[in-house]
Amino acid sequence: MRRWRVFTLTWLSYATYYFARKNFPVAKRTIQTELGVSTAGLAAIDTGYLATYAIGQFAGGWLGDRIGSRRLIGYGMILSALLIAAFGASSTASLFALFFGLNGFVQATGWPGNVKAMAAWYGPTERGAVMASGPPVSRSARSSRPRSRHGCWRTSAGGRRFSGPRSGSLWSDCSFCSSCRKAPTRPWKRSPRAST
Repeated sequence: MRRWRVFTLTWLSYATYYFARKNFPVAKRTIQTELGVSTAGLAAIDTGYLATYAIGQFAGGWLGDRIGSRRLIGYGMILSALLIAAFGASSTASLFALFFGLNGFVQATGWPGNVKAMAAWYGPTERGAVMASGPPVSRSARSSRPRSRHGCWRTSAGGRRFSGPRSGSLWSDCSFCSSCRKAPTRPWKRSPRAST
């Protein structure tokens, strides 16, 4: 039962990472028309995100070995939520690039942290089947998002922007940190049989 809970929590945590990763493409047109960010500016924001994400992939694995998967995932999700909230409150291309670039680095903590968390609960012979159940999360997150401007949009009432789905994801971020207990050393190994 605990292994199933860990699988569910890691799957959900990785899905919430996608909500802070896939909202910018949806909001590009609105950012361009309402805030006057050029196409080159939007491309620079994307490039900054992808560059810091690539660097973060290396740093995320190293950091996960130092602080553990639970902390890596929890801190990563919370920082990502805060950075996307700051992104949503911004109005200039330079601030968009800064916050989304930092978000790229933090987003890179998702995969190494979740793989490390799963590896602690599933043995080497089970990991292939279990991990094959996880990667479709990207398709699930993409198909579950509404086809509207949910990443950053301007309300007609106050002219304020809103960082849509991450506010709801903070709940799952905190529940992951509190629910995913410290993993056993090697739950798949059984004690050696006594020779008779």
